Parts: sequence; structure tokens; C-alpha cells
Amino acid sequence: AICFADRWFEWKKEGDKKQPYFIHRKDGKPIFMAAIGSTPFERGDEAEGFLIVTSAADKGLVDIHDRRPLALTPETARVWMRQFLEPHSKSITYRVIPALTRPMMRKDTNPCQ
Repeated sequence: AICFADRWFEWKKEGDKKQPYFIHRKDGKPIFMAAIGSTPFERGDEAEGFLIVTSAADKGLVDIHDRRPLALTPETARVWMRQFLEPHSKSITYRVIPALTRPMMRKDTNPCQ
């Protein structure tokens, strides 16, 4: 599966608290995240859902977390759907306020501190 996103959050332990960071592509384009999923139609039970495939963090991301979503180019996303992958990452990271990760956070709120 492919999970489309325009951003994600990673949490970094800072002292006795966890600080969320806002991560997105520099060019604003969607992120194609490799995913594995199942539906009840495939398994015959209620275990439906998906997980994001991760890989080792690189460059600035390693300072925040040791892994990141496996981001694919549109071309490799097509290949991933045919069971072959090639990672691609063009991300930028921002420290954000913890409230931003709450589901009810307003879209017009500035996430950066």
C-alpha cells in the first residue's frame, strides 16, 4: 500500500518531556509513504488497518528519531506497489508545539515555535 501525506510528526525526548517535530517536504509536494495493510476482506476477520514502513533516519532527522517513514518518489511508489522499493527523502523538520498533534488542532494555527 501507499499512504499519502503532506507531513508527519516525530517526538524527541528532551529532559523529562517529549517534544514533537513537524516534518514535511521542502517543495510542499505530497509524501508517498510505503505501507503494509490488510482489510477484513483479505483476512476474513476484523483485523484491518495498515502500518507505515520505516527505515533508518538520515541527515538531520537522526537527531530527532532513529527511524523515519520510507518515503518514495512517484516512480518508486509505482514500483513499490509491484513489491520492489527504493527509498527517497526530501524532508525538512520543524520543532512544533505539542498541541499541534492533537486531532482537534485548528488548521490556521501556526505550528512552529
